Amino acid sequence: MKTGTGIILVLLSCILCCSRIIPGETDKTLGSLLRGGDIVPADAAKIFLHNFTSTETLRFDISELMIRLKKQLNRDSRLTVTEKIDEAEIILSGEITGFTIQPLLFNQQGKAELKRMRITLSLSLYNTIRDEMIFHRRVVEALHEYSDITPPIETELRAGLNLIDKITPRIAAQLFTGWYTEELTPHERGKKQ
Repeated sequence: MKTGTGIILVLLSCILCCSRIIPGETDKTLGSLLRGGDIVPADAAKIFLHNFTSTETLRFDISELMIRLKKQLNRDSRLTVTEKIDEAEIILSGEITGFTIQPLLFNQQGKAELKRMRITLSLSLYNTIRDEMIFHRRVVEALHEYSDITPPIETELRAGLNLIDKITPRIAAQLFTGWYTEELTPHERGKKQ
């Protein structure tokens, strides 16, 4: 074992054994921080979804993203989505900062046979109880590959809806764990574009 590696292992052992609880954060163990989690305060029960905005021209209606996100949160979490901002303990807002369609593969006629749709969002989460920002402008993205000329054929609209279905669990994961590695596709795991 190399000396540098040994020192790192000893330091990690000391940190994990001696610093089980982080000072000032009695409900947060180091293990929970390393795994992710504790993003949404324990006392938060209701979330308000502020209408997302977009700086990009989209191939789908942004209200569809809000509807599917609301369903995702109601189905998969301890939070209830409220329609009244004054009832919410936390407020999620977002802006679509990137939307692209990139050709990946061309046929013999020079038409794009395979395309990749990408969406990038910037999210902010605000705690109304403590009057503080939990996170600000956190980036979340998703990809969807499709073809509108080779079976199985997918229209741009359908591809946009499938892209929404990929981004909504990633948004929810940001609320609870702070990351969405479990949602990455094999392509995303292999290389970052």
